Amino acid sequence: MVNLDKRGEIDYDEIQDQMKALYRRLKKTKKSREEIFNEIVEKIHRVTLQEALYCQIVVSYFIQSCEVFDAIAQ
Repeated sequence: MVNLDKRGEIDYDEIQDQMKALYRRLKKTKKSREEIFNEIVEKIHRVTLQEALYCQIVVSYFIQSCEVFDAIAQ
């Protein structure tokens, strides 16, 4: 992800902000962590048309590395 940002292929900060906003919106619905994870994966899958496994990897990256999902990462 960082390398893609350095090459100008993605805007890492923008993606991080979008992930955080989506997480906050879903968190307000009182969904479980698994439901939130799956909904974010599905959203990325619909937008990118990538395989679900790759979308899961991206979401997992943000959960583990970026502390975007405060309630999940703790």
